[in-house]
Amino acid sequence: MGRHSTVKHALCRGFSVADQNSWFSNTDGPIARDHAGIDGVGQKGRGETRHANTLQRLTRWGVAAAAGSALAFCVSPSAAAPCEAHRGDAKKACLEHRAKQAYPPKPAWSDFKARASAYEYATLHRIAICEMGTGPKVGGSPWRVKWGVLYGTYSSAFGIWNGNFSTTRAITGYQWPTTVPAEEAFHALALARKYGFSAWGCF
Repeated sequence: MGRHSTVKHALCRGFSVADQNSWFSNTDGPIARDHAGIDGVGQKGRGETRHANTLQRLTRWGVAAAAGSALAFCVSPSAAAPCEAHRGDAKKACLEHRAKQAYPPKPAWSDFKARASAYEYATLHRIAICEMGTGPKVGGSPWRVKWGVLYGTYSSAFGIWNGNFSTTRAITGYQWPTTVPAEEAFHALALARKYGFSAWGCF
């Protein structure tokens, strides 16, 4: 594992000053002392000590720079689950507010499942398999369907006519194309509630 990969891993699991310090004190760590030219003794009077300390400071700067670049690859908990940034009554109020929204911002799959009836959920799943076939599970969805299909006339896992996305965007507030399965499912749900399931040939 390279140094940048190590920093990225540390950031994604919760980077701390203690982590950084451990990289310079643990000879078994990813950036061990002997790698930086530090023998672990650092006795005064030895000519290498001053140079080793300088190298250690420069290495720390390198770790900090790599840390900054790695942040771009880590998903913020607040972005993944908007209410997780709140605590206590504020979090409760946030969750209650989202529960009242038909199409909440940054939806997770659980948001879609909570708002679709059992009939809508099962029917859309069946339509997706019939329209576009099966694919891998992605984005927290348990459905093995072809998410994100983009064709000239029909798109999405649900084979929606491209002209309908202006309608579903206006209803849901979600963009199309999207890389979020919950948003894609909400587009289909909005269309079904507006026109009914009979609009699909696979119904």
